[in-house]
Amino acid sequence: MKKNVGAFDGFFRMLLGIIIIFYAGLVGPWWLGFIALVPVLSAALFYCPIYDIAGTSTCDEGEVKQK
Repeated sequence: MKKNVGAFDGFFRMLLGIIIIFYAGLVGPWWLGFIALVPVLSAALFYCPIYDIAGTSTCDEGEVKQK
């Protein structure tokens, strides 16, 4: 799996996911917390399958590593 999510993009995804999880836990529907796992996991793994399909990346050249 090739890294295709950059640092800023990963931070934004993680922040968005955490905000959605807190919202779901406090006032929103409970299933919204499960949907929030998608951006959290893609940020934690630095991999987005949609970016892979589209052939794009938000990584700097120095950040890209082959795993």
